[in-house]
Amino acid sequence: MGNIKVLCIGDVHLGRPSSRMVLEAAQTDSDFPSPRDTLTQTTIRAQRLAVDVVVFSGDVVDQSNAHFEAFGALSNVVKMLAQAGIKVYAVAGNHDYEVLEKLAATIPEFRLLGADGSWEEEVLTLRESKLRIQGKSFTKRHSPDDPVADYTPPQDTIPTLALLHCDLGGDSNYAPVSLSQLESKAPSAWVLGHIHKPVLLKDDPLIFYPGTLHPLDSTETGPHGPWLLEIDPSGKASAKMIALAPLRYEYLRISLDGCDSVAEARTRITKDLSSWREEHLAELEDVQTISLRLSLTGHTAIFSELPLLCQELEENSEELMPGLQIEKIMQNCRPQVPLQTLAAGQDPAGLIARKLLILEQRLPQHDYTELLAAGRRHILAALQQADLPHEFNSNLEDPEVASVLDQAAASLLNLLLSQKEQSA
Repeated sequence: MGNIKVLCIGDVHLGRPSSRMVLEAAQTDSDFPSPRDTLTQTTIRAQRLAVDVVVFSGDVVDQSNAHFEAFGALSNVVKMLAQAGIKVYAVAGNHDYEVLEKLAATIPEFRLLGADGSWEEEVLTLRESKLRIQGKSFTKRHSPDDPVADYTPPQDTIPTLALLHCDLGGDSNYAPVSLSQLESKAPSAWVLGHIHKPVLLKDDPLIFYPGTLHPLDSTETGPHGPWLLEIDPSGKASAKMIALAPLRYEYLRISLDGCDSVAEARTRITKDLSSWREEHLAELEDVQTISLRLSLTGHTAIFSELPLLCQELEENSEELMPGLQIEKIMQNCRPQVPLQTLAAGQDPAGLIARKLLILEQRLPQHDYTELLAAGRRHILAALQQADLPHEFNSNLEDPEVASVLDQAAASLLNLLLSQKEQSA
């Protein structure tokens, strides 16, 4: 008796392109990988791995207006899986609670669980084994109720996989649950949706978010793809990601501290990028495009030459690493002039330098606290206005706020000093 193999797919958001990729495609008249492309590759991998079941944990479709695109993509995928004898199960999320039920009605092999908002299950016979799949779907955009309050854990020894689209912890309108709740009512594995960052919450019992199948914006850094869940004959479940997404967003900080020439800075950047690539090589096999946000930091003698260096990097990114596109370079370097010297001035640069010293030294304590409080208000207002994913919330820690303020202040100081040098 072999292992039961289930390919788990998190949020797909068919119909929603990755940010910035649409603009780049329009400018270059080229196609960039989309969630639909990654879903197709995932289907091919499912066939190659000879999995028993494919499951979706919600938000397969981005919005109801993506019905026709989703129908074409999903029907093709389900047809390919059905021909290989692979069963398909899903629950609806807060984005696709309307459209997914309609799609399920027109695609017979696509099984939607808990469409009425209650828990539903099916027991499958797979070769010499059985597998129970449970699920509960969203029925409206917002759901502040606890989705596991009415969940009953299995009372027998049949391996059980539970699908749920939910938010983890705190006050939320998206089916909030706590990790302790999931642990106390544990099937063989919880496969969760809604959180876009892939994360293994617990090994035993197995609880994880597969994350977005295909990254949708620059906040979704790192590898993405489906997760292969295996249940051995003893009933023990384990899961690992298969990094299939052809697009990868990354944020990388490179220090130019002590660089005395542009040539030395180029060498430092090239070396650090090569080191990063070597470290993540196993995850990059299927990656076609790496969209990089690069932060340059440190005190350097070539401060005034950095704008030209940044332009050079953006224009020659492909030569630095195959598939690399530098989305943005954040020039957070500082001149070798000490902040204390700049802070003595009464000009705008002096004012900013004094703020940076407060952030560095965390003194005076009263000024540091007030600076963080003001910064937190502005950051939260900006996040709310931008309607960013729900992972961004009001629980911003002081180090996070300080980091954002430091980068913003350093960038503004750089701009002022550059203008000053150019006008000299």
